[in-house]
Amino acid sequence: MASPVAFRYALGLLLQDPLKGHYDYLEGGYEPGESPMSSRFSTLKISYKPLWKTRLDKGMRKQDLREQARISASTIARLGRDENVATAVLVRMCEALHCQRLDIVGLVPCTQSSRQED
Repeated sequence: MASPVAFRYALGLLLQDPLKGHYDYLEGGYEPGESPMSSRFSTLKISYKPLWKTRLDKGMRKQDLREQARISASTIARLGRDENVATAVLVRMCEALHCQRLDIVGLVPCTQSSRQED
C-alpha cells in the first residue's frame, strides 16, 4: 500500500496536470475517452453461437425466443452479429431457454480483421 506522502505527491501531480502520471493514457497506447476494454486491445471476442445451438436443441424459433425473453428484433440482429447486449437480456434469454449463461455465450479469439471492424 502506498504511503500517505506518496499518495499526496501523486494527487498533486494529477491536480497540476490531470493526464500527467496517468498510466493508461501515457503508457497504455489509447486516447483520452477511448476505453481500454475496446476490441482494439482485446484478444477475445463474444460469440453467441452457443445461443443458436441451444435454441435449436430446445426446438425454439427466433420469434419464440423474442417473445418469451421480451427482446426486440434489433437485439436479435445484434446477437446475430455477435455484438454486445445488456446483461439483463442475457438473463432473460437464459430464463426463456431454461439454461445457464455458458449455454448461450462463448469467448473466441479475436482476429486482427475483426478488431479493425469495431
